[in-house]
Amino acid sequence: MKSVKKASDLVTSKQATVDGFSWQANEKVVRADNYISHAEYFLSNAVKINDIEDVRKDSTLTDFFIAACMLSKKSLSHLNVETQNEIITKLVDFKKLSDPVYLRSLERRYFLTSGDSLGGTMRNVVGQSAQDKLTEAIVARLEALGKNPERILNSSKKTVAVKWLDRRVIFDKKPKFIDKSVDIIVVKGDSAGSGALEKPEDYVCCGELKGGIDPAGADEHWKTAKTALERIASSFEKRGLNKPKLVFLGTAIESAMSKEIFALLSAGWLSGAANTYYADQFSEIVDLIIS
Repeated sequence: MKSVKKASDLVTSKQATVDGFSWQANEKVVRADNYISHAEYFLSNAVKINDIEDVRKDSTLTDFFIAACMLSKKSLSHLNVETQNEIITKLVDFKKLSDPVYLRSLERRYFLTSGDSLGGTMRNVVGQSAQDKLTEAIVARLEALGKNPERILNSSKKTVAVKWLDRRVIFDKKPKFIDKSVDIIVVKGDSAGSGALEKPEDYVCCGELKGGIDPAGADEHWKTAKTALERIASSFEKRGLNKPKLVFLGTAIESAMSKEIFALLSAGWLSGAANTYYADQFSEIVDLIIS
C-alpha cells in the first residue's frame, strides 16, 4: 500500500485517541439521558406504587424495576412474566417506597444495571459508526467513478450491502462454509447478482473492521480480527482455492500490533491494512475493496 510505508504509519495518534474518546463520551451522554429520565420518573411516581400490579400497568416503571432487580434485557427472553414478577416481588419491599433512603438504593441498583446496558449499547454504536463510515465511503467512491451503486437495505433501513456492475460488498454476514461472521465480503458474478454467500470461488475480498478507539482493547481486537482472517484463509485452502484479498481496518492501533500488521502486509498475506482515522489509508482500502 502506498499510504503505509512503515509500521508506525498505522499507529493511532494522540489526537485521534482524544477525538475518539470525546466523540464516544458525547454519544454516551446522549444515550444516558433516557436512563436518567426513567429514574426521575420512578422517584416522582414511587408513592403511587403498592404492588407488582401497579408496576406492570406502566411500561416505564416496569423497565425501571426490572433493571433495579438486576435483570438484564437478555435474561428476559428466558424468564416469563410470572417469573419476572416473582423476582421483583422478592427483591423489592413495596411498603418502603415512601422512604427516600430506600428509593435512592433502588435508584443506585437501577443505574448499576443500566450502566452495563449502556456499555453494550455503546459497543454496538461504535461498531455501527465504523461500518457506516466505510459504507458511505464505498458508495461515494463508486458514484465518483460513475458505477451507479445500489444500496441493499434491511427492514430497519440499514445498508447491509452495496451492489454495482458484477460486484456486491456485503457487511457482517456468516457464510456457512466459513461458519463465522465476516465484517466485509466482496463477491462477483452470479453471487453478486443473487447476494449469495456459499460460492467461495466468487469471493473477491474479505475484511475485518474494528472501530473502537480505546487503546486498552486494541491488541485484543487485532487478535480477534487476525483469527477471523486466518479462519477465512483456511476455509479457502481446504477447498483448494486461493484466498481472496484480505484487509484489516482498525481505529485503535498500537505500536506492537502495527509491526505484526505491517509484517503481514509486507509479506502479501494481507492485501491491505489501514487506520480508519487516516484519510489516505482509508481511501486506499476503499479502492482496494471495490477494485
